[in-house]
Amino acid sequence: MQLFFLSGGMIMEKHLLVAVSDQVNAMYGPRFLNHFFTNKNDIKLTLFYIAPKPLNNLKEKDNHDYMRQSKKLASKYEARGRKAIEVVKKDLIKHGFKQDQVNTKIHVREISKVMDIVTEAEKGHNDAVVLGRRGLSWPS
Repeated sequence: MQLFFLSGGMIMEKHLLVAVSDQVNAMYGPRFLNHFFTNKNDIKLTLFYIAPKPLNNLKEKDNHDYMRQSKKLASKYEARGRKAIEVVKKDLIKHGFKQDQVNTKIHVREISKVMDIVTEAEKGHNDAVVLGRRGLSWPS
């Protein structure tokens, strides 16, 4: 679990960007938040899901079949993201966060997951980014 504070200063209301995955075993970030903060009143959260780009690697991108498949995949990825965000949001509320403290955002990947998270964190004036367990594994 990693918590990166982007700005210092006095403890006032903090806005955290929480990266959400659709993989159940990657829910370490939200679990961390549930247990780390005893006073959750001064915390605002944005649950941020990055959907994959649909059909990124097809060469014939201008044909009708491509567009149909791309829209179908985009809908599938968005539904998967909504479901993941809903699971996380319910869990956060169950552990003491209020509904109005938790915002959600689904974003289709533009550059890379890392750069999209950094861009969103800067754009949203977040105080910290909460990531899952990626990067915590040590080589054997």
